[in-house]
Amino acid sequence: MSLNTRKTFRGNWGKLIIDGHTFTNVKGVEWKIKANTEKIAQTGSLKEAEVQSGLEQTGELKLTKTDSYMLKLLLNYVKTGKAQNFTIITSQASDKECKNEEKVRLTGCSFSEIGSSWEAGKISEETYPFTFENIKPITWAEDDN
Repeated sequence: MSLNTRKTFRGNWGKLIIDGHTFTNVKGVEWKIKANTEKIAQTGSLKEAEVQSGLEQTGELKLTKTDSYMLKLLLNYVKTGKAQNFTIITSQASDKECKNEEKVRLTGCSFSEIGSSWEAGKISEETYPFTFENIKPITWAEDDN
């Protein structure tokens, strides 16, 4: 079986929605779940075992700077320490004609920093790291098998 290149995911068709607001200035979205582990020494062996002790659920949004939406949304939360509880829906898709999409809902999202930077002669970007409490798949990309 050969690779169906039309089903190859590209960022061109990705989407980002935060609490109902759809972003058109998205440069990239990353989210990941990392298992935290602890090493356990074993007698009678030079090898260590590992046991999972928790999870880290983090992400990052990269936006082309076109407005102050994120600054207005987050400034009060970050400055006052108010609890944040945003919902992020993100999807990535293959060729639009193929309609192959993977979409997830990240809930309990909290942004840990805000800021801005610019450089002469370059398009301005914003980066927003975040954590999330839960993830729920909305749609799965179809398997070729």
